[in-house]
Amino acid sequence: MVYTHDLAFFVLAAHGLWVISYERRHLGRWLLTMGTVAVLYAPWGPSLWYQVMHGPTWFLGPVLGDKPPYLKLSDLVGLFAFGGSLFGMPSYFFSNTSLTRLEQVLFPLPFLVVVGSGIALSHGRRQVALLGLSLALPVGVMQVVGLWFPAFFARWFSFLCPFYAMLFAGGAFALSRAIRPHSDRIAVYVVSAALLFNIAGLERYYFDPQLHPYQWRTAVATLSRKVEPADLLLFGDSGNEATFAYYFKGRAWTRLLLPGPDLEAIRGLGSHFNRVWLIVAPPANHPALIDQTLSALQTSFVLVDGGERTPGVYPWVYLFEARPSPRL
Repeated sequence: MVYTHDLAFFVLAAHGLWVISYERRHLGRWLLTMGTVAVLYAPWGPSLWYQVMHGPTWFLGPVLGDKPPYLKLSDLVGLFAFGGSLFGMPSYFFSNTSLTRLEQVLFPLPFLVVVGSGIALSHGRRQVALLGLSLALPVGVMQVVGLWFPAFFARWFSFLCPFYAMLFAGGAFALSRAIRPHSDRIAVYVVSAALLFNIAGLERYYFDPQLHPYQWRTAVATLSRKVEPADLLLFGDSGNEATFAYYFKGRAWTRLLLPGPDLEAIRGLGSHFNRVWLIVAPPANHPALIDQTLSALQTSFVLVDGGERTPGVYPWVYLFEARPSPRL
């Protein structure tokens, strides 16, 4: 899952630059800490290598390139503004957001005001660099990358809450110290106002059905009454299979479409199975992949259920039954 920590790696790089520039006496200790972290993450090395070499990224282009550059920049800053998505939940920054483009640009402003005030009011380049590098390097690098390669997908740049909290706190306290007296009380007001501002997204999280697109429990509850041990469950990818298996307690044969769909083998499934369930959810719901798979299955099977799918609600489930043998 390293792809979900892209910005976090850039944050560590920014902190490393700050240590080299202003706290060089602690560089050895910092490098030792980073080495320890690398050792702890080492078991994920094979997964990272597999993902880089075999990850099915060809179908993400239409999704990742659906926003103009300035909105991608607002998304990146917004992820910092909310600590890497709002309280760790799906937030305003999905492509199906109901916010206007102006609102998407305006929402990060409280965060920028606090951090910017902290930078402006800081005494000495040391504190300015600590606040500024942590924001400028991650956002700047990813924005430059995004101009040439559609690498931006909101949830891929999440999980920044610890460093975000320190970054925001640094700005809040720098701002409060500049407003005397009652600097401690001002800091409490600033942080409380920011938290109150974040709560606006909770209403959407709990009541907007677009933020609850995955209904695996319901789908599995329905299929559990219908799936037989001799059936084949054809999943979009290993993530689809793992999520389904979490709820499914029955038995059936399984097969994956991705990372390399074997359409010729899919056409021949009719000689081995009487029923096939096609179960797909993002990222395996790319229209081209689905259309090719449906066509391949219909070589030997008849689609009897699942022809109507609800956009934005997953998983999509299709039931195919073997074509009846021709009468002699």
